[in-house]
Amino acid sequence: MPHFSIDEKQYPIVDVNDVTSDFTSVKISAMRKASRISAEFTKHVNNSDSFAKNKSSENVENEKNSCNSNKSKDTFVSLKVGASPDSSITFSLPKIILEAKIQREENVRRIIEKRKLEMEKKDQEIRENMVVRQLNMAHEREKKTAEQLEKIQKLLQIAEQEEIREQHEQKLKAQEAKEQEMKLLQEEELKKSIVEKNKWIGQLVILDRKFKEQCAEFDLLIKSCNPASSAVLNLAYQELCSQMERIIEKEIENIELLDFHTAMSIVQECDEILNLLKSELAMGITDWQNASHIESLEAKNEFGNSPQTEVSNFHISEDNQVYPHVVHEELVNTESVVEDEKNEEPLEITEKTEVDSAKYTENSALQVPVENNELPTNDEEDYISDWGDKESLQLYANSLQFLDSYTSSYMTFSTSPETKKIRFEFQKLINIPVNAISGINALHLKDKYNRLNYLLNQKAKSIQHYPEAVMFCKAEVAKKLVSQGETLISSKPDMAFPIAAVSIALWNDHEDFGKLLLSYFHKTCPFTVPVFISQLSNQSTEDFYKALGYKYAEDGTIENQDKYLRRMSGVMRLYGSLTVTKQRANETKPHPFGLQNAWRWFAATLNCKPTSNNADLCATLIFDMLEVTGNALWNAYPKQFPKLLTLLINQYYSLMLNNSAIGSGPLVRLKEFLTQFLNKKCIPSPKGQLPPNFW
Repeated sequence: MPHFSIDEKQYPIVDVNDVTSDFTSVKISAMRKASRISAEFTKHVNNSDSFAKNKSSENVENEKNSCNSNKSKDTFVSLKVGASPDSSITFSLPKIILEAKIQREENVRRIIEKRKLEMEKKDQEIRENMVVRQLNMAHEREKKTAEQLEKIQKLLQIAEQEEIREQHEQKLKAQEAKEQEMKLLQEEELKKSIVEKNKWIGQLVILDRKFKEQCAEFDLLIKSCNPASSAVLNLAYQELCSQMERIIEKEIENIELLDFHTAMSIVQECDEILNLLKSELAMGITDWQNASHIESLEAKNEFGNSPQTEVSNFHISEDNQVYPHVVHEELVNTESVVEDEKNEEPLEITEKTEVDSAKYTENSALQVPVENNELPTNDEEDYISDWGDKESLQLYANSLQFLDSYTSSYMTFSTSPETKKIRFEFQKLINIPVNAISGINALHLKDKYNRLNYLLNQKAKSIQHYPEAVMFCKAEVAKKLVSQGETLISSKPDMAFPIAAVSIALWNDHEDFGKLLLSYFHKTCPFTVPVFISQLSNQSTEDFYKALGYKYAEDGTIENQDKYLRRMSGVMRLYGSLTVTKQRANETKPHPFGLQNAWRWFAATLNCKPTSNNADLCATLIFDMLEVTGNALWNAYPKQFPKLLTLLINQYYSLMLNNSAIGSGPLVRLKEFLTQFLNKKCIPSPKGQLPPNFW
């Protein structure tokens, strides 16, 4: 029987127990090979016996030579093929196991390589998919980020609009509350004034009765006096009679407190005249003109006609008794001012040296068509006292003409539907910094100025595409700054100075912006020129009041007087702040709107007669300008400005008082301010004014 030997060096003996873990697969592989070998050897079953014997002997010999240990006997397994025992074939199990192992490793290697190729292919596909997915995710993120930014911008815009709306509502509520409070105060003041008026009207009747008794006594005494001396006293007496007659002839509703004080002064002076007559008769004095008491009487008649002196010379006690209270200080101060005017240069108030009351004539027939840029002719000179001097009228006409010409230059941009969105963006870029202007610190103020100046310098990309956009922006900035006087400064006067500082800085950089700013001031409040407009014959009432600066509601009702005065007060405070606001640090250009403009305004205003329609407004604006610019004017013109104030106190105040309602709040406020000026001889610095070199 054939026998196969295996070289132990090449094929080491393997224990069967080592392959038990994978015996099933080995068994199947071995059986397959065995079946193939069995089929091969079945063909040789019929060979000769000699071939079998030779094979058998060779197997025995090989077995002896190759088997050196007892273990090798156990490594062979005999298998019989077919029915004959001589035809069986012996196989080596280690070789079969080894071949199975090699084949299994080869299969595993091939599977691994195939799997590796598949994995590499899949990995490549995954990488390509990852790159595509990352690109898609990046585009998606950019899209979502843009959408989020757009949403955030919309939310910010809504928040800003909501904040502005809330601030506006708060301002309106505060204004309404203040108006209600002012209304209640005015009602209380009106009630008090009515009660007080009834009291002093009753006292006026008593004074009139007493004066008549004095007149009767004077007629008796004057007959016994020296004719030379009686002529002087008689002139003074006749003047007192004419003054008292004018007061008594007034209707009750037209009688004012000043009339009552004047009546008291008349009665007091008449008592002095009677005492002089009695003393002459008792002492036998013949030369009245050389007597010292006559000199004091003449001085009293010279300066006693000023309303301030007449009011100060008497004191009313709680029991309504009149006591003489002569204040010599005011007379001395007035005399010193008159003496200064003699020794120094005359007071220059534009084209006049003082307010000429003789020129205050009611001339409603003359109408000056200022809107057509025409001025009064030579035969209309008297009308200048009502509207203003020629310089003011020309300035007002030029401002309106410049504003119309400037706005018409960008009319296409401001009305085109295509530019509506960009106009809205520009207005937002203007409103946000203007509304945020305040004097918190220098950096804050510089930031708001830089934002506006950046826009006006055409550095913004959006403004470079529209040649008319820069003119639109300059006009919008000027209009917005002036409107801050109506809304913000009217309730917070201290805010005028930061806004004025930014306005002056922009004016230095853009000359046309300064002209626009003044034009909007003059259009919003003509009294900043000053011009006191009268209604034209062909002008409707609504157009006339709009020209004065009044506002109308949607239902056609005009705003109340208190609200109008408050708005004009805010505009005037901002206008005055421009003249006293200092330049920025290291600014080399001259001030574009210096203090001389405040002086010109006072001079032009005092040369115009106040009327019943604008007396309260004049008092309000004069008070505002004095508070804002009074200290600077006093320091700049220490000799002339006190003269101007003396003129205001002695003459102009009485004209406003005669044309104003009883207990007028603006006049009372102005009187208190002027009284403090007389007592302290100075005007304090305005509140909220920025220090020099603040920014």
